[in-house]
Amino acid sequence: MKRAPSGFFHTVRATASFFFIMLAGLASAAALPIAKVSRPTPVDFPSEIYPVLKANCIACHNKTTTKGGLNMETPELMKKGGESGTAVEPGKGADSLLLQASAHTGDSDMPPKGNKVGAENLSPEELGLLQLWIDQGAHPGKKITREIAWKPLPTGLQPIYAVAMSPDGDLAACSRANQIFIYDLATRRQVAQLDAHRDMALALAFSPDGTRLASGSYGEVKLWKRNPATLSPGADAQRLLDARAKVQPLERAAALAALDATFHTSAVATTTAEITAMKGRLEKANEADTAAKKKLSEASAAVKPASDAKTASQKALDEVNAQVTKLAADKPDAALVKKQTEAKTQLEAATKAETAAIDAKSAATTALANTTAEVPRVSQQLAAAEKTASAAKAAQVAFQLAQKTLGTELAAATKNLAEATKT
Repeated sequence: MKRAPSGFFHTVRATASFFFIMLAGLASAAALPIAKVSRPTPVDFPSEIYPVLKANCIACHNKTTTKGGLNMETPELMKKGGESGTAVEPGKGADSLLLQASAHTGDSDMPPKGNKVGAENLSPEELGLLQLWIDQGAHPGKKITREIAWKPLPTGLQPIYAVAMSPDGDLAACSRANQIFIYDLATRRQVAQLDAHRDMALALAFSPDGTRLASGSYGEVKLWKRNPATLSPGADAQRLLDARAKVQPLERAAALAALDATFHTSAVATTTAEITAMKGRLEKANEADTAAKKKLSEASAAVKPASDAKTASQKALDEVNAQVTKLAADKPDAALVKKQTEAKTQLEAATKAETAAIDAKSAATTALANTTAEVPRVSQQLAAAEKTASAAKAAQVAFQLAQKTLGTELAAATKNLAEATKT
């Protein structure tokens, strides 16, 4: 490796020196000016410093988004610092990391360029005020307590945003603006009016037992306890409630009884149709069984004649063959040869007839076995259908009777309810 000339090292060293000088110049140019702020009164953190930090720093340095481990919501948290150390050193504004980062004179510039929260560099006056506050000791200042003066809603504004009904159906509640009105449904009278919220009442709900009412408004939920003494109905209203309480379950029971009666009536019709169809199937099965027995008998009777015919054909052929063999040395007899051919043909036909008769008997045997098995199977299904039909008819009668009884009770209860309602 060749050694570079000494002039090369001088050139590199000079270039590096120039580079660092340029960087120093850029850093110096990037620093933000700090105004000289001097006054005898202390800088107030809540009214003068916190608004500046909230606009440009706290969006990224809070208890939720604590970048760099630094929370800047209070002076105590800034004194505690983050990953880079203490952010504020009381009495030493120029040495505090908070001022150095804000004035772009430290290792990092805050807020970062191109940040996503819209934070901007602090003005010279804001930097000067921040430095003076730290020099004065970075005190938290006095807490400002502000009391919110709520204004009443306009008189003519009365929208209903929510309604609710108690589970037993005796009370209804609705909201009008920020008030709640409660009504007794039996007597159709208003029984309570609640000044519920400052803002609109937007939601209402009764508890499952009806003893409490929940109301919701902007940022607020209240629970109201029912006072049985103030909401207890009178004698007439109680009579109406009792009458209604008796009618409702009777209506439900009568409707269910009617539904059950209809269902079992349909079941009776269905099972009756099934029984009719199964009786037809059983009749056909018996007929098929009888026909199969007859066919088997005929097929069995046809086997013996076919076998006898085959045996006779075989005997005739054997006799002709013996005659042909005996005359083999002499000149063949044309009539005998013709007789031999006819005997062979008759034997083949007899053999086929015997095979067909045996196959027909086998098929008839199988068919008879199937029909014989079908009869008890259909008989069993018919018995089950008849049992189901009998049960359906009994249930039909029972529910029709219950429907009639409940109808009578419901008519009486409805009449009583009409009288109570009129009262």
